[in-house]
Amino acid sequence: MHKGNQILKIINQVFFPAQLVTGFFTLSFLIFNLSSCTQFWFGGIQDQADELVIQFYSHDKNKPDPAPIDITDKNTIDKISAYIVKTEPEKKDCGYDGVLKYISKGKDLLDVEFTLADSCGYAAFVLNSNVNYRKLSAEGVKYLKELNQ
Repeated sequence: MHKGNQILKIINQVFFPAQLVTGFFTLSFLIFNLSSCTQFWFGGIQDQADELVIQFYSHDKNKPDPAPIDITDKNTIDKISAYIVKTEPEKKDCGYDGVLKYISKGKDLLDVEFTLADSCGYAAFVLNSNVNYRKLSAEGVKYLKELNQ
């Protein structure tokens, strides 16, 4: 009987560290997945999108909106999406200068309206029945302004 207890001690000494290591890696993987996504709050929309259409608004009632810009390069879609940061803007009443339309296989996934005002660069979208506001980075505001010229 004494020998059986020694075997259990040895087994516990061998397997407990293995379970600890496995648990650590599992927890690390989950944390990495939640934090490493460029826009975890997009709910995977960006990852599914194979097309991004940027439509700027004219703001002149006598002129039509400019032609939309259609982007199908995944790296460019990811780059533009990365300009929308996790932080909520302080000001949310600046109107909108355009919309980013995320599309997958011809189906609309999400519309993200944005404003490029110097004091108010932000994006707004409805996800899970909630209106969400997120800041646009300064680099993102500059990039979109240059596209609109």
